[in-house]
Amino acid sequence: MAHSESERRSLKQMRMFDDVPEEKLRVRITVPNEAALDIGLRTRWNMRVPESSILFSTVHDNADSDTSGDENLSTWTFSSGDSLMDYDVFIQARRIGDSVMATIQPRRGQ
Repeated sequence: MAHSESERRSLKQMRMFDDVPEEKLRVRITVPNEAALDIGLRTRWNMRVPESSILFSTVHDNADSDTSGDENLSTWTFSSGDSLMDYDVFIQARRIGDSVMATIQPRRGQ
């Protein structure tokens, strides 16, 4: 869980009120393969993981677990309001302690 870049900058400034923004689940490490780069799929460090994502539910499950399912990448948004491409994918995720490792693959038939 982490803050966005702009939230971190504002936390460093003195404030009159205690309106600390809520931390959100964010991408920490991303390693694209050649196939992902070929279709233009790039996630960014510190990108917010949407609550509708398989990854979000994997993190918030209380036990180490494996999860998988289909989702569309357009639900992944940037602070600017832009989103990832409209692309259906199959995600496999594994929670290991406080971390989640995942693979994102094009859904069959795309």
